[in-house]
Amino acid sequence: MISINLYDGSNQITSKNGEYKVTLEDVNGNKVDTANVNFRGDAHFSSLKSGTYTVKITPDNAEENNLWPQNKIHIIGDINKFNILKKSHEIINK
Repeated sequence: MISINLYDGSNQITSKNGEYKVTLEDVNGNKVDTANVNFRGDAHFSSLKSGTYTVKITPDNAEENNLWPQNKIHIIGDINKFNILKKSHEIINK
């Protein structure tokens, strides 16, 4: 089981903050799976092969789309928890 958590600063994003979809793509850009962030702030994925995946975050608030970077994660061995940080408005506006 792989768990991905989203953070806005030090605050963990949960379903109470809105609907956030986490999509995993393989190295060829093919969609592997999508999960919603739950009330605990986790997006869970299972039965994934070891390898590199691109993580894409899609919030229900379209204004936030450019604040979530695409990240690459490497699933190897027993590493199964990943944290994704939201970009700051200040960084975007500079």
